[in-house]
Amino acid sequence: MVPKSWIRIDPIGVLNQNEKYNITGTTNLPPGAEILVEGGTDNVHSCHPPELRNGSYLNDTQCGWNCQLASFNDIVHVVHSVQGNNTWAYSINTENWCVRESYYIHVSTNFQENVSSDIKVFTIRKAGTQ
Repeated sequence: MVPKSWIRIDPIGVLNQNEKYNITGTTNLPPGAEILVEGGTDNVHSCHPPELRNGSYLNDTQCGWNCQLASFNDIVHVVHSVQGNNTWAYSINTENWCVRESYYIHVSTNFQENVSSDIKVFTIRKAGTQ
């Protein structure tokens, strides 16, 4: 059965560590409908300070905290848009999230049947780097 309703996440790209972001998306669900937003790191582990040898990092993750704490799970409501599809938004704070770590955000709904969900993966970088 092809879903008749859908939820999408707008492109995210690379985010800076220790900053706040508004993740947005569109949907054809009606205004007020509930969307489940969840995410975090793909690799749940305890981060360790990067090992530096000869000016290069030997491990790929740098962080200031435990990556397990970088998870989120919440409900947002669909907002009416006069420009076409309805919208939704969710704020994240990347404070102490791991640098060069992959994170994901998944949007779905447990409140209606036959709705296609969406997932995006993004990376955190240290502010001021490319």
